Order: sequence, then C-alpha cells, then structure tokens
Amino acid sequence: MRELREDRGFTLRYVSERLGLAYAEVKAFEHGGRVFQHGEVIGLLDLYGVYETGERERLFALARDTFRMSRWENDFDAPQLDTSLLDSLWLESMA
Repeated sequence: MRELREDRGFTLRYVSERLGLAYAEVKAFEHGGRVFQHGEVIGLLDLYGVYETGERERLFALARDTFRMSRWENDFDAPQLDTSLLDSLWLESMA
C-alpha cells in the first residue's frame, strides 16, 4: 500500500485525512503494525485508483490474510512475527 500511495504522490497525512483515520494508524498499517478492516482497504484502493478486479482481489486477500494472522496471534498468544518476514512475503507476492 505504501508503494501505491507513493506512486500517486500522496502523503500519509493526506491519506489519513481523506479516510478519516489518525496519521499514526495509516503509518502503522504501512509498517505492519496495524491491520486494516475490509472497509478501510476499500477506501484505500478507491483513493489510490485501483479499480482492476484482479488487483483489488489480490490486495484484499493480502489484507484478509494479515487480519487472520493478527487474530491468530491474539487468540493464541503466539509470538509476534518478525516484520522482515512479512516484508519478504509481501515482496514475493509482488513478484
């Protein structure tokens, strides 16, 4: 999502204001510290102009999987995943 935001020349502040979210929430989302809900992902994709069905579905799936991982960690008190692992998984999915 950060790449999409930067490609469009949007600042974190602009995105947070447009979506009605705190600046820190958007920043944490981009860094893997917060999981956005489905409606928030829709808002981001609309704001970023991502309308191609396949790309939207792929990004929704990533957000959904991240949400599930977050829920699993909270439900079972699992150790936090290393963010470098999440970055690697994301990079592989973009290849």
